[in-house]
Parts: sequence; C-alpha cells; structure tokens
Amino acid sequence: MRNSPLLAKACLSYVPDECPVYPFMTGREFLKFVAYAKQCQISAEVFRIAASLGLAEHLDTRISDMSLGTQKKTMLAAAWIGEPLVMLFDEPSNGLDLAAREVLIGLVKASRTSRTMLISTHDEYFISGLEARVIMFDTLFQDGLPEKHAEKRFASN
Repeated sequence: MRNSPLLAKACLSYVPDECPVYPFMTGREFLKFVAYAKQCQISAEVFRIAASLGLAEHLDTRISDMSLGTQKKTMLAAAWIGEPLVMLFDEPSNGLDLAAREVLIGLVKASRTSRTMLISTHDEYFISGLEARVIMFDTLFQDGLPEKHAEKRFASN
C-alpha cells in the first residue's frame, strides 16, 4: 500500500465529528460521490445501513436541509462504501437519537472482526455498548510506548 496511495485511501474510511460535506448535494449524490472517489459501486449493504439508520427517506434531501443527526447518518453510511479495512470515527454518535446509536453500536460490533476500527468518543453509553478495548487519552502513552518515544513523536509534529 505504501507504493499505491490511492489504493490505501480506498481501504480507509473516516467519519469526522462535524460533517464538512457539500451542502448542495443530496445524500444520495454524496454517497455516489464517495463511491466514485473510491472507484467502486455502492453496495446493497450500504443501502441497508442507510435504511437501518432511518436515512433512506432523506437520501434525496439536500445536505444543507438535513439536521445534524441526518448529516451524521449520511457520513456513517458513506463510511461503509468500498468495504474499507480501516475505519476512523470521531464522535460518531454525536447528533444521533437513541435508536440510531443502537444501530451504530450493532454495526460496529458486527464489523470489528473484519476491520480495524478506531473510535474517539465521549459518549459513555456508546462506549459501554461496544464492549471494546478502551484506551483513555490521558494514558495513551502509558499503554506500551516508552516515555522517550512519546516525547520524540510530539517534538516532530
């Protein structure tokens, strides 16, 4: 993958805390755009995910007219496009109602055996539902990285 950055990017998905997507696009257009960028098709699984999140009825709505939660659902559905091997989530449950949070917990739990998933969140309900290994940020460098190594990493940034 080091010699093929486009292939590496196609194997990665990212859901940011905020949804910096194109406001003039509809949800469906955004999903097509992500599929185009990853040079793949939108699978039936992605549409099932969208439906399970309650997004299906909003796919033809412009993103600028969607609520924060619906925008987040659009980003979450897009995360599964192209069957990524690595998924990064920053506060994925922000803006979601309880039912959508439950669906997201189920999606993450079902996907974690076939993907590497890194999730940053403050949502304790979401964390407890995942039943996953939790690394607290303030102990991150105590979890196997020597202190000297941590200082070098921060010094190079």
